[in-house]
Amino acid sequence: KRDSLIEKMKRKIAKTLEPTIFKGAQIIPLSAMRNFNVDKLIEALVNETKNLNLHRDVKSPFIFAFDHCFPIKGSGTVLSGTVLQGSIKVNDTIEIPNLKTERKVKSMQMFKKSIDLAQAGDRIGICITNFDPKLLERGLLCHKGSVESAHAVVIKLHRIKYFKREIKSKAKFHCSIGHETVMASIVLFSSQHSQEFNFDAEYLYEDTIHDDNPDLHFYALIEFEHPVLIFDNMLLIASKLDTEQTNVCRLAFYGNILLNNSSVDKSCKQDFLQRLKIYKEKSREGIVQRLVNEGEIIVGNLFKKETDRSKFEKMKCKLSTGEVGIIAGAFGQSSKVRVQFTTPLSSSTVEVIKNSKGSESLKVILDFKKFIFDKNHKMVQ
Repeated sequence: KRDSLIEKMKRKIAKTLEPTIFKGAQIIPLSAMRNFNVDKLIEALVNETKNLNLHRDVKSPFIFAFDHCFPIKGSGTVLSGTVLQGSIKVNDTIEIPNLKTERKVKSMQMFKKSIDLAQAGDRIGICITNFDPKLLERGLLCHKGSVESAHAVVIKLHRIKYFKREIKSKAKFHCSIGHETVMASIVLFSSQHSQEFNFDAEYLYEDTIHDDNPDLHFYALIEFEHPVLIFDNMLLIASKLDTEQTNVCRLAFYGNILLNNSSVDKSCKQDFLQRLKIYKEKSREGIVQRLVNEGEIIVGNLFKKETDRSKFEKMKCKLSTGEVGIIAGAFGQSSKVRVQFTTPLSSSTVEVIKNSKGSESLKVILDFKKFIFDKNHKMVQ
């Protein structure tokens, strides 16, 4: 019955994979215990990898992620892991950024064979001396200065479509970077342009991600609860691991970290935030209370009594009839302001102002931007 059962299971798996990116993938039945079809699996893997356009970054600074650290008597401490980028030779000096110390590479091995050179993609063991393996279980090795400690980063955000919960500003997520997972709060912002983030551009603050607007490109400011080690173009994955549901996707979004988008100095964190041009769109609405002449009106209810009206001088505002005026200054001791027009108001608008009262008065609308990290709390248009 084996052959018929295998064919039935292959059809079932193929149907399951049909709506995914694995549609049409090879399905190879095997038993490692009985050594059945293991050779076919190896052959298929070799053929598939021949078709891959693999790129090994050997020119960037050396970075090595190790997941085991153990002593070998008479030799030193071995750190085994994968070269993520760059290359390394025996006798090179490497940095252990977690501990801010440097060591020389005494020897290296790949699959139990000694080597003098390792490059990106190689799985190796690096032997160093005068290092206590109890200090680190896993971490990074690098050329000096290639890895930094970051307190906050900005990423271009890519949502994981299977995550069904809301992604909101000020929410906390578990952020996985390399071997670390640390809690972080996020601030969302967007742009209609798809370029990488830069500090010279202005971005709109978002309360939440809108899946119904494909024209928006989302970014996230991520502030870690404690600093983490990062390197250029490192992948960050954000998750909601504290959900009680077990049958849902907990991975929320991901993005690549760029060193020049990060706050690597704790004392500069505040300066880093103030460089971010993230704004909220604000709107205030008032009513025309009096006509001074065809080029000036008095507007009330646009501000609260305690508002510093001088901050809004020379800002443009618009009547509900369409005319655009400029706030010329405060009027009286209350919350009123004077609005002047470079072009005289139309006779129909003047007539409406003269004849309207209370709730029938013309509306005045003031739209402006407020940058959320600006210490001077400036409003601009």
